[in-house]
Amino acid sequence: MCGFIAVLQSRPCIDIVAARRSLNAIAHRGPDAAGEWSDGYVFLGHRRLSIIDLATGDQPMQSTDGRYVIVFNGEIYNFIELRERLANEGACFRTRSDTEVILEGYRRWGAKVVERLHGMFAFVIWDTLRSSLFGARDRLGIKPLCWAMHNGALIVSSTIEPLTKLNGFESIDLIALRDLMTFDYILAPRTILDGVHKLEPGNRFEWSFGSTGPAIEPYWTAPDVNTGAHIPDEYELEALLKEREKTKELNSLLESLPKSGSVSFTRQQKPLGLGHAVWCARHFIGNEPFAVLLPDDLLVGKPGALKQMVQAYNEVGGGAVIAAEEKPLEEVHRYGVVAPGVTRGNIIEVKGMVEKPKTEKAPSRLCIVGRYILPPEIFGELDKKEKGAGGEIQLTDSMQRLIGRMPFHAVRTNCARYDCGDKVGFLQANIAVGLARPDIAPALKKVLGEVKL
Repeated sequence: MCGFIAVLQSRPCIDIVAARRSLNAIAHRGPDAAGEWSDGYVFLGHRRLSIIDLATGDQPMQSTDGRYVIVFNGEIYNFIELRERLANEGACFRTRSDTEVILEGYRRWGAKVVERLHGMFAFVIWDTLRSSLFGARDRLGIKPLCWAMHNGALIVSSTIEPLTKLNGFESIDLIALRDLMTFDYILAPRTILDGVHKLEPGNRFEWSFGSTGPAIEPYWTAPDVNTGAHIPDEYELEALLKEREKTKELNSLLESLPKSGSVSFTRQQKPLGLGHAVWCARHFIGNEPFAVLLPDDLLVGKPGALKQMVQAYNEVGGGAVIAAEEKPLEEVHRYGVVAPGVTRGNIIEVKGMVEKPKTEKAPSRLCIVGRYILPPEIFGELDKKEKGAGGEIQLTDSMQRLIGRMPFHAVRTNCARYDCGDKVGFLQANIAVGLARPDIAPALKKVLGEVKL
């Protein structure tokens, strides 16, 4: 993540001091370095987040002959191959950066350089000899690029923020505002600022002094879908890996494949609670019991948490089974909490439950964690769409109404639990799982030992 602004003008329409100030609006995009280049009334400024060539990749960057100057945001995935090709054609490189590869590529291939770039990018290159600018945006528009004309000057920026710091860009584009309210998105080439445009994905442009605006053209369009195209089957993919002697990768892939079956997907349109998310999958479930596994709760153990729950499900005669674990009293307000009944080993009868209770009203310290085996009857309760804690449709509330109508139990698993919804918990989970794997544990221990605290 980097950021840049370029102000191109033959007379002082925009103050260079103001341009410099506008660059600070994207300081958060490039905390590692700041650079600028100016010649007369032309200004190029850059904020850098260092990823490739940390030592010598600062921008703006000039070509070896001093004619071209570039500011660039993104990453070129095939820059090493392009660098080797350019070197074979006589190019000399002073850095190991992908930025210089774009610059030298433009010297040799001109505007067609973008057709050779594989990656995500937005950049402009100023030609000091011809007083002209070339710019481009990646094929899918991963990296943004905005431009605007102001009193004959062209301003190009990697994001819209720098233009908000310049005079003349205070007005809102009302059509863009309408689009935002209608689609939750502003359709290109408009932006929320009147007169400021987005360069569309897969487009490039050229501009020179005296032009009323950049000359924009597409260099790439998405191919039409070929429904008759051959899709290699599993056998062909396996044969290809064998042919290339990718035995380790092939074995790893085959071991990870699930047994034959099907996968269906659904999407919760709005964040209306876990109960609503489960309800969205009702058409896939039909009249069968089913399991819900929340990905932000990682439960690691042998046997797995779900296997322990299935064993309990069969032992108690079906119904509903949830995973639960004891939590400190000061943490129960973050969970659904069980009112326990008779306990047999690790299986606890559920007499009631409450979602995120106040500490003094919690029926126990036994909290529900993200594994559930539920009967299809749950959908009849979720269909009522009754809102609970936080104004959301809570799964706990619907489960509560099943108690007494069928067996309902909690299982205290022997699994270690990691809260992957928490940043530190997510890191802890990765480290714990990594240390448990003999193939990567030694290397991981070495890396952890090198961390400076």
